[in-house]
Amino acid sequence: MIEKNKNIKSNYVPLISFQDSEKANKYINKEIKNFFLRKKIENYADNPLNIKDIISDEDFLYVESENQKYEDYKFKIDYFYDTIIGKLEKDENGILNHKINYAITFDKKLVPFKIKIKYKNRLFGEIRLGGKAVFYYIYFDLQEIINHNKNDKER
Repeated sequence: MIEKNKNIKSNYVPLISFQDSEKANKYINKEIKNFFLRKKIENYADNPLNIKDIISDEDFLYVESENQKYEDYKFKIDYFYDTIIGKLEKDENGILNHKINYAITFDKKLVPFKIKIKYKNRLFGEIRLGGKAVFYYIYFDLQEIINHNKNDKER
């Protein structure tokens, strides 16, 4: 059955676990590298956003009350900048220059775009700031990871 995990901030983000997580993570990291190569992005975070910090579009909804106020929102704008966007820096010309943050997701609702990478399409979503992508949701199908783990000859 599905277990509750109090360390995760979202009600809509699953925590997936494998006995051999190294094999799954190696595959995911290879696919992420291919994604950013295809997008021609060199400056991206070394690791995806920690699963406990990932939230879904549904988490941005406010708490139901008669008089909606900023304080009623479950996740405030501070969370968005501190966790999702990360440290923002501008170069000497005033152009936004920072490492792109990203998260893997199993939620197709977060990934309206697709890009052809080698032999398959990879679905992704992005959060843009000033017309520039600053965060990516990169979609993985759980079956894709399971299949890789089963077929990987490095056991």
